[in-house]
Amino acid sequence: MKKTYRALDVDGTLSYCNVSFAFGKYLYSQGIISLWQALQATLLYALHKLGVLSLERLHGSIFRALFLGKKKVDIEKSADDFFLQMSESLFRKRLVEEVSDGLAKVVLLSSSPDFLIERVAQYVHADEWIATEYCTDGQGRFCSLARVVTGPFKAEIVRKERGQGYEVEAYSDSMLDLELLLEADRAVVVSPEKALARLADIKGWSVYE
Repeated sequence: MKKTYRALDVDGTLSYCNVSFAFGKYLYSQGIISLWQALQATLLYALHKLGVLSLERLHGSIFRALFLGKKKVDIEKSADDFFLQMSESLFRKRLVEEVSDGLAKVVLLSSSPDFLIERVAQYVHADEWIATEYCTDGQGRFCSLARVVTGPFKAEIVRKERGQGYEVEAYSDSMLDLELLLEADRAVVVSPEKALARLADIKGWSVYE
């Protein structure tokens, strides 16, 4: 019997919302970022949703607008406080329970920053997590964007796992993860956007509402 590798998107899949965007709102509410920075982030996110801004450009712009030069330890402390306050309302609890059934290796694959996804992984008891990474300088301040986890990147990860003998399950809500879903042995779309819902119907993929 093959082992199962369960690959899960986070934003809009395990969570009801974009965790990064919710964290940005929290940072503004705590006075950690300015109104101008919050407005910048909102505009950038809107441009991405409209298809004007790629995922890579979105994360590069958000990094420069909100995190460049900030101390990693301070942002991690804010992330701890954010999840302490918000975790009970952020996540699809029934889905979290179902995917954390102990019958598969659970891996989170997300474009959100690693300091957020690490805490999501702890909450859902994931075995591993792979997320967008920021580099720090000698003073522990964020200085550059190391990588952005995109749909093709996720697909390459699960492709390698299939090569290791795993049967892959993939969960996502977005067409951005189309390559990931196509690579999986079993695809599950979660509260999908319209285009993905139509494709799921054609492909016979499971739909989780």
